[in-house]
Amino acid sequence: MKHLFPDKESDAAKLAAWLEQGKVRKHAAADAWALADDASNTAPQDWLARFSVVGIYLGALSFAVGVIFFFAYNWDYLHRFIKFALIESALLLILAGLYRFGKRDWPWGIPAALMLLDLLVGALLALSGQVYQTGADPWQLFAIWSAFSLFPAFAYRNDLLWCAAILQANLALWLHFQALGRFFVFDWSADTMLLVAAIANLLLHLLVNQRQRLANRQVKLLLADGLLLTLGVGQLALYAGMKVMGDVLDPEHSIHGVAGVTSGLVILFFPVFLYYRRLQIYVLGLGMWGFGAIAVFSCVLGRLLFEIDDPVGGFLLVGLFIVGSSSALTVYLRRLINTGQGELVTRLQESKR
Repeated sequence: MKHLFPDKESDAAKLAAWLEQGKVRKHAAADAWALADDASNTAPQDWLARFSVVGIYLGALSFAVGVIFFFAYNWDYLHRFIKFALIESALLLILAGLYRFGKRDWPWGIPAALMLLDLLVGALLALSGQVYQTGADPWQLFAIWSAFSLFPAFAYRNDLLWCAAILQANLALWLHFQALGRFFVFDWSADTMLLVAAIANLLLHLLVNQRQRLANRQVKLLLADGLLLTLGVGQLALYAGMKVMGDVLDPEHSIHGVAGVTSGLVILFFPVFLYYRRLQIYVLGLGMWGFGAIAVFSCVLGRLLFEIDDPVGGFLLVGLFIVGSSSALTVYLRRLINTGQGELVTRLQESKR
């Protein structure tokens, strides 16, 4: 069993070892123990507690999926009033559960109940659109669903609900563009729309990230921050790839796209490295931007090697570039992780001065 779940040395044990080795002065021991207590209270230390938390979320997700499949299977046998009564009864039951969880101060039950509430509200919106034909366009469903998700996300400051609202808003945006061929009054092309969505997600990521830094981690939206960064970098990389490989039969267009994308990557390198490495050590940010740059450079290299007479050799060079650059970036990120783990020691050493 220890091979699957090996024993992990606690922060208190590490701190005691540092005190014995003389790495921490005795007059700084009180601050050191306070930091160790804060670190130990941020997450469950027991693997069984973690499995119980995963079980709560899986149970909530299974209940929501079960309700949706029950409606899908018995659609022709249920009256519309019974359909609404069943799903609204489930919503009332969840609201009562939220009240009880708040009374008993059960922190892990509230996020699971909020996730279940959000999923069932989406099912209720889909049921209303199907019964009364109020949602002819799917983007309207996801837009209303995203607007609803914002209310409990603001009220409970729940990371999962922020992620749900972000995904629903992005999906509504693309379904709207796909249905109408434009973004409201703006007659944009698909690549321009992709660039606008990427910029919007990255700006929201910077806003959330700065909010967390200025609030000294009191505002914890780690999942939403990572999701916004992932969407923004992914959409920007897709936009760059479309510019590079968009028109293979037009060499002049491709050369302009390669030159523009390469110049953009060079310009973005310095502010990205400054923000995610110098101002803070944000491994996820460096990893997402790094792997996105590798993907774009692979497209650039593949486009430049498209004209050669030996396509096998060109694919081999692209494959070697991907493997080599990804390995180098992984090693660099691993060193940054080790550096971040040593920040506690640095803070303890500074406290004794």
